[in-house]
Amino acid sequence: MFPNMKMVIGLLAFQALFCGCLISASVSQDCGGVLTEPHGEIQSPGYSYSYPPNIHCRWVIQMSPLLLSRSGTLYIDFTSDVDGESGFRFRLTYVAQDACEEGWQQFGSHCYFFSDEVMHFDDAQADCEGRDAQLGSIHSKEELMFVQERVKTSPCWIGATNTGYLTEDPFNFEFIDGTANDYHNIWQWDGYHPFNCVTGCGILLVPDRWANRDCLETRQVICDSMMSHGQDWRCWTDPMPDLCFHVSTEFFTFDEARAYWAINGEFWIGLIQDASGVWQWVDGSPIDVDRWEEGNPTEAGGECGVITTSSWDDLEREYSASYVCKKSS
Repeated sequence: MFPNMKMVIGLLAFQALFCGCLISASVSQDCGGVLTEPHGEIQSPGYSYSYPPNIHCRWVIQMSPLLLSRSGTLYIDFTSDVDGESGFRFRLTYVAQDACEEGWQQFGSHCYFFSDEVMHFDDAQADCEGRDAQLGSIHSKEELMFVQERVKTSPCWIGATNTGYLTEDPFNFEFIDGTANDYHNIWQWDGYHPFNCVTGCGILLVPDRWANRDCLETRQVICDSMMSHGQDWRCWTDPMPDLCFHVSTEFFTFDEARAYWAINGEFWIGLIQDASGVWQWVDGSPIDVDRWEEGNPTEAGGECGVITTSSWDDLEREYSASYVCKKSS
């Protein structure tokens, strides 16, 4: 029997493929969920086997209100018969029309521009204004993940300035687009804080949290040392004595990165999973801190570690960094 399906479809293009297969059901496929990507796929529970009787699934596709009805949300309800045999399997792919102009990327009801140029905070804001936008505000973990996965170079200015010490209160900041400071990801680490501006400084995303990736992917490398090795190294003496960092301009696989520099430990760091599944530094030393991104390491993520441009920190506005602009779609 075919399922009863209810679709509330706005300006969204769907292609559905239905295949009959009356064999024993397997419910390994998730039943329902929230989808925010502009394209994706929905499969019946247990696909590629037939779906079981007496189940109800709801998929929620959240996009821009310009793409889906006025609410920006599309619901797909699927209910199989209460009694009887297993039904046909099905697979549904969807593609949303992009409401953002070329060079911009969409998340929810906004468009984002990621610059690979570096500028002072005020110059970056002026460039965003010239694009009819503002330096980007961030209001949820999902929006932060969208931004940090697309940052061109690190660190990256966002549209916020501090109004006091962030170490005293992480909400001592305001977004320059006037939206509420209802979310933050201020650097959290007892005993160490990389920057300490009093007030009026810009806020940027800095490399901090870890995630695991496929070792054959190519990424830049972060190296550190107790001394500078050239003009492309940046050093701090406060609060940590003589700590210097270098970020490569080239991209490498993890093994190539190890040959590039003795890395210690998105950038490769010297974090790797051994044959027994234990994470350690490449020199064999154990991990004595925990900076894993929420939900990481993942089983399917890979056996090599990266550091993500994730945590927020304050720095003088004269510092040069890349930036993200944001405007309504």
